[in-house]
Amino acid sequence: MTGAARQNETRQNETRQNEARLKVVLTEVVNTVESLMDSGLSSASPSITDQFQLAFEQAAKCRQLRLGSNLRLVNEELKRFFKDDTHFSERRLALFLNRCWQMSRQVIAGSEASSPVDAERHNEVCDEISVVIQGVLKKTVPGVFCALEFRLRRSDGKAYSKPLLWSCLLATADNLNVKPESLLALDQPQKFKPSVFLQSTVVMKNVRLVEDDSAFRLQLGAESEVVAGDTDISAPDDTGQWGLDRVASAMESFQPTPLDLEIQPQFEVYLDNWSVDEELTHTALDGKVLFQLSSNGKRMYLCVDSGDDGVAQLQFCRERLKRKRPSRGLLFGLMHYEQGLILIQPLTLWKRGQSPGHLMITDDKTDYAALLKILK
Repeated sequence: MTGAARQNETRQNETRQNEARLKVVLTEVVNTVESLMDSGLSSASPSITDQFQLAFEQAAKCRQLRLGSNLRLVNEELKRFFKDDTHFSERRLALFLNRCWQMSRQVIAGSEASSPVDAERHNEVCDEISVVIQGVLKKTVPGVFCALEFRLRRSDGKAYSKPLLWSCLLATADNLNVKPESLLALDQPQKFKPSVFLQSTVVMKNVRLVEDDSAFRLQLGAESEVVAGDTDISAPDDTGQWGLDRVASAMESFQPTPLDLEIQPQFEVYLDNWSVDEELTHTALDGKVLFQLSSNGKRMYLCVDSGDDGVAQLQFCRERLKRKRPSRGLLFGLMHYEQGLILIQPLTLWKRGQSPGHLMITDDKTDYAALLKILK
């Protein structure tokens, strides 16, 4: 047996051993979650965080990234519970416990049937891909993390069957006011700043393209390169694939699964000839402000977070409400169906000959001294 063959056999043995260990620890996770459902958190011991941490590490070894991220979030939420942290959320814990329970059972069943542990679909390394931004979504969980999600499209016009995303995230600490906008100025391991996506087309080299249930995600590695392209940012010439009629048809045909969040699926959409007609609230959408929206004779609602993440969007919607006339330019956002309403989260305003207006991005007032403490 050649040296290469021996190395390959060793890797295969390690993979099988890791899969077997994963099956064991996930069985314990399933039992723990069911026990928590029976007896409640009041009888839980802080030691269960060690169990979820072990499961997270083992899932990472087996490249079960989606499962691993949910296990990590459960572990962090449990730690907040045991510390009586004000940021603890019962709803968030219940959500991720449910997802971990279902995915763990799925992986266990797959292992027993000799199915591949890695549930990812499309997975390839792209030598080079040129992308242009469509919008930026920011997410903040105080004391946990802040993140930016860049909604992209290929600049050559080629379209994927799902949205194309790249994300960056920063774990945060309690009592530190770190805004997602600060991520735009932070050097990444590949020696670029995420703000490059707001300035021009971007060329990404040696980047992995991974498909999950909702999107194609770009993942950077040690050999990846990200550089500014030589073309200015502009809206797509043809927005047909993101048109309201096509998106509405896709929404109607969607079949939800137990793992989908309340706001899934989210569809990228471009609207023209639109106007903001009325501001209102909905008792079942806590923490959200709604604005009735009209576009080419159709009615729906803009949905804006009433907290810090939605400050810029809220200002934009109220300014448009005062105009009482159709707005010029294309409005790009994320559409989903919730509480019997078609909701759109506005992300970008595109006007001919102008740079895109990113509706979630505010002036950065981050305390960089505090930020450096986190990074250390």
